[in-house]
Parts: sequence; structure tokens; C-alpha cells
Amino acid sequence: MAKCVRKIAAVVLALALMFSSVGIVAASPSDVVGTRFADSVDYLVGLGVISGYPDGTFRPAVTISRAEACKVIVLMTQGDAVIADLLRGANPFIDVPGNHWASGFIALAKNEGIVNGYPDGSFRPEATVSYAEYVKMLVEAAGLSPVPGYTWPANYVSAALSAGMLAGVPAFESNAPAIRGDCA
Repeated sequence: MAKCVRKIAAVVLALALMFSSVGIVAASPSDVVGTRFADSVDYLVGLGVISGYPDGTFRPAVTISRAEACKVIVLMTQGDAVIADLLRGANPFIDVPGNHWASGFIALAKNEGIVNGYPDGSFRPEATVSYAEYVKMLVEAAGLSPVPGYTWPANYVSAALSAGMLAGVPAFESNAPAIRGDCA
């Protein structure tokens, strides 16, 4: 129970800080300045949760992979990569070899119940994450429960909406690939 409360508190605090006017000052990626993504991206860059590309861009309209989504969520909930680094080499899914760059993040996300993978035992780390999948990861990472009475993915989207997790994200198609800016 204490672990669940700690996770909820960490995610709520992170989200509150992310949307507050006070944040960590970091160099803004050139392609998010003046966009609806600016505050969130700047804050997460400042925390070291996400980073831009060497050319100074973030590419907010580019899709995010399932492996990248695990890394972002694990870094937000854990604060650093220490545990993920210790789990690097673990093989929780048939298609995530131990030498995959995100194997530790994926293993930790699996161990924490944030991701489950697919019925065939795969995770598809390089596939794009859908908005529904990303929302499910957020809800699980926060220790929230899907809203009863709804089916997938409405049960998770409803929980995320109730928790204010989707503030600033326009209406989206649940099965559409999620973009980096919205995930921030």
C-alpha cells in the first residue's frame, strides 16, 4: 500500500510541477518554443527524463516507440535509471534481447505492472506506442485503477482524465500512434 501511495504522490507531484509556472530552467529545444509542448518538454528536459536531438530539436510531432515510452515513464516514477541499469540484460519478453538498449527499462516497467506485453509473449519495443497504450502506462505507473464499467481503452482513458493526466492534450484517437510532444 505504501508503495502505491508513493507512486501516486510522485506522479501527481511531477504532473503538478510540470504544469506549474515555476519550473527548472533548461535550454528549450528550438522546435518547441512557443508551442503547447514547451512547458512540459522544458520541465522534463530539465529533470533529465527526456532529451532532444543533437541538432537542438525535440521533434514533438514524431511518434514514440514502446521502448522509449517505458524509459520516459520509468524515469518519471523512479527519478533515475539506477534500477533499470541493474535490470539491463533481463529478458522479460521474447522479442526484447538482453542487449536491447531499453531492456532494463522494459524489465522494470514489467516488474512494476506498468506494461504487460502481448498474449504471444512479445513486447514489440520498436513499434510505436498508441495513445491508449501510453495512457495505460501512465495510469498503472500512478497506481490508479481503470474505471470500472468501461472496456479497454475507455477504462484507462477515463481514469487518466479524472486524474488530470491529459490536461493540455487535445482529443486523440486511442489507437493512433502517440507523438513525443503529447507524451511529454
